[in-house]
Amino acid sequence: MSDSVADQVKDRKKWTSKFEKWPALGRVKVEVPSVEVTAPKLLLLSDKAEADCDLNIGTVPKIPKKKDYKLQDYYVRKLLCENLPHANFDGNSTCPTSLTETQKELLAILSNYSDLYFPEATHERWEEIRTVYTLHAINHVLKTRKKVLNHNGKISKAKLEKRHEDLDCYRDQGFTRPKVLILLPFKHTAYRVVETLITLTLEGKKSIVTNHKRFKQDFGPGSEDEGELANKLNRPDDFNEIFRGDTKEDFKIGVQLTKSSVKLYAPFTSCDIILASPLGLRYVIGDSFSTTTAADFLTSIEVLILDQADIFMMQNWEHILVLMEALNKQPRNIQELETDLTRIRLWSLDGHAPLYRQTLLFSATPIDHNRALISKCMNFTGRLQVLNPVTNGTVQEVLVPSELILSRLPGMRDPDVRFNYFIQELLPQFRSSRRYHTMLYIPDYCDYVRLVRYLKEDGGTSMSTINEYMVGQNNKVAKARSQFFDGKRQFLLYTERFHFYRRYRIKGVRHIIFYDLPTYPHFFPELCNLMVEGNQNPRKKHIGSSTVTVMYQRSDLTKLIGVLGSARAAEVMKSSKAVHLGIIGR
Repeated sequence: MSDSVADQVKDRKKWTSKFEKWPALGRVKVEVPSVEVTAPKLLLLSDKAEADCDLNIGTVPKIPKKKDYKLQDYYVRKLLCENLPHANFDGNSTCPTSLTETQKELLAILSNYSDLYFPEATHERWEEIRTVYTLHAINHVLKTRKKVLNHNGKISKAKLEKRHEDLDCYRDQGFTRPKVLILLPFKHTAYRVVETLITLTLEGKKSIVTNHKRFKQDFGPGSEDEGELANKLNRPDDFNEIFRGDTKEDFKIGVQLTKSSVKLYAPFTSCDIILASPLGLRYVIGDSFSTTTAADFLTSIEVLILDQADIFMMQNWEHILVLMEALNKQPRNIQELETDLTRIRLWSLDGHAPLYRQTLLFSATPIDHNRALISKCMNFTGRLQVLNPVTNGTVQEVLVPSELILSRLPGMRDPDVRFNYFIQELLPQFRSSRRYHTMLYIPDYCDYVRLVRYLKEDGGTSMSTINEYMVGQNNKVAKARSQFFDGKRQFLLYTERFHFYRRYRIKGVRHIIFYDLPTYPHFFPELCNLMVEGNQNPRKKHIGSSTVTVMYQRSDLTKLIGVLGSARAAEVMKSSKAVHLGIIGR
């Protein structure tokens, strides 16, 4: 890729967008760069495409055919086609029919090497999605390896024949060997990806999986005691799936693939695929990666997969931002590289690697941070975003009859406006009306700290507090819950991350204030339904109806859509009224 073409791809004004209707995925936004190609270079897509020597800039993937569907049309290796029925979750016997319509459409996008934002990867679809992106990752590695081996043979033959060869024709490698990076939230998710990888690569073959026993001990599901199992039985299905197995958040593992073996725990310098948590990689590269060689193994990542990216928001989004900054940088010391410099692709040497990287982001729900991340990726093939309207928001799942107050605040993502509105408007109202048993739900920990500090200094409000740093402090949590339930504390300040990690059934809630809307739309009915009469203290009389108060700004449109639905959220946002009242519940 020439510098002039690279500059055009980086120019957002050169990008065009349109919406397409895909049968399974639904409403898809297609964004591609529109540039003039003057110096096409080789792109690894398939043997056929390699011979063409053209950049597929802005090539839109085609919707798969319903009839005569063949995996070979997407240049999937024969070995993977044969093993796919054993790995795919539905276990059909024939390869073409073993894929669901959603899987076929996802594979069409992935095989086109387009970026993808898919915010509908709920726990019911994890297996379906995992199989497809694992298949794509392996296929990419095997095609790359085949290309390198073919070139090795040609170079060796030329040397034997003492024939001059133009080595520029054999530039087929990056600075380092790792080509695929898969970011995952927990060890048990990595375990399932690796097991799928092994099945796809080695099923039915006499082969070797190096360090497989060690891997099962480190990452395997293990066994749960009766207490943990009983605890999960009382939780929602998504909670049970998220926290099934080893939930450690600090891990990384390198995987090396060959034709007849899979080597686990391969060093990053000699592996093909890296599976890691954001925290695990952050420990490796540190904070000074820009001045050290700690992140050099990330210089040549060609496929980046972020699975269950919504959970990264619950862990620490800063780790993701740091890792994105470290990807595809030029190595600090090129002389220390093990790769033959004459085999390194010119576009890597020219610093254009980010434009060749495919980024795939799967999330259970639309999140602005995730969409912003994928929008900053400038893959020259383009990007696709699945953006389906929400017909019915989760507000319809609220069972407890309650008064709903929607308060729109001025500004965009302004924490000061939100804070001042609460202490000047809402807090005096709740104090004067003596609304006890009020839960204040706070998604952002910084907002939580600010509110706790203010309420303590103000001294006019009795409160209990539960936050994510109390996850392992059961006694403190029990005390806070008890004081709130007995009415000894008027307010319970409750953070989103604690709810994500524990999903406790908080009793005694009569009123809820959403300081900001939940990241997960289904948290809204979960919390509102805590106000059911069976959760109330029979010794405390309650006068008046339950209330749900929501504070939001125009920048919270994505969250509001999840709760109210697309049509209703649009009406609320367009309205000149700052406060909307309604009745929810059945």
